[in-house]
Amino acid sequence: PAEELKELDRLKRDNARLKKENDLLKKWQRYLADQHQKGLDSSKPTDEN
Repeated sequence: PAEELKELDRLKRDNARLKKENDLLKKWQRYLADQHQKGLDSSKPTDEN
C-alpha cells in the first residue's frame, strides 16, 4: 500500500505538470495563430492607387 500511495502521488504530480505544459502550448498556439493572422491582414492589398 505504501508503494501504491507513492505511485499515486507521482502520477498526480505528473498530471499537474502535464496540464501546465498543455495550457502553455495552447497559449503558444493561439499566439502563433494571432501572429499569422496579423501577417495575412498586413499583406492584403489596399485601395491606395
